[in-house]
Amino acid sequence: MTRGHKNVRDLQACTVGSDLRLGLSTHAPEQARKAISAGADYIAIGPVFATPTKPTANPVTLEYVRWASKNVSVPWFCIGGINLDNLDEVLQAGAQRICVVSAILNAANIEERVVQNIKASFESYPSLDSNHIASNYF
Repeated sequence: MTRGHKNVRDLQACTVGSDLRLGLSTHAPEQARKAISAGADYIAIGPVFATPTKPTANPVTLEYVRWASKNVSVPWFCIGGINLDNLDEVLQAGAQRICVVSAILNAANIEERVVQNIKASFESYPSLDSNHIASNYF
């Protein structure tokens, strides 16, 4: 299966086949609506918080996460500045899928940090299952 993650503006350049899953980054409800109507298989919501991965990007805030939890019909992932200190806030806002980058890659012990994030997710919301871990979506 071919995989790709693009911005909304890149969608027109893609040839979508039956074996292609296309994800689009969104930063506001209008972009989410456009991405879904354009046929995105999943969307990214973010950056939720300020992040060193994208230092010039403006955070979309938890309000957009709350909006997505009520309005987005395709799988969606929260990304951007998510760490153990704010993970519970993101989950309480309605996220069921998260991507954690800097908090893991900048950790002294990456494996330990991954385990901490997964445990924190399941401790906060025991009803989540392994299908909510981003790597299992694909």
